[in-house]
Amino acid sequence: MADETKVCGTCKKVIEGGKAVAAMGGHFHQEHFTCVSCKTPLIGKQFVDVEGKPYCTECHASKICPKCKACNKPITTKATIALDAKWHQFCFKCKKCGKPMMLDQQFRVEDGLPKCLTC
Repeated sequence: MADETKVCGTCKKVIEGGKAVAAMGGHFHQEHFTCVSCKTPLIGKQFVDVEGKPYCTECHASKICPKCKACNKPITTKATIALDAKWHQFCFKCKKCGKPMMLDQQFRVEDGLPKCLTC
């Protein structure tokens, strides 16, 4: 059985010599498998597939992930959505006492931030 012709997902040219990188359901020349944002080579590194485009974890965090309303850092895990914003679960806390707010906990809003009923 003949080898399947592999076409690079970036340049759309045939990959010669068996030096194809298989990723995201396709193939790439080794030099073309890079982060679409910063162009860092991704062979052997973790990356994130966003709508068929590879991003290094750093660019994904800084350019794609939503930012937490409290700390303004990227949210790369499960987020709490409240007050028309996204928060890290550990950042969604009472503005006065600093205790974490539970998802089913009632709270007041003061200056756009949660405040527990105790405070």
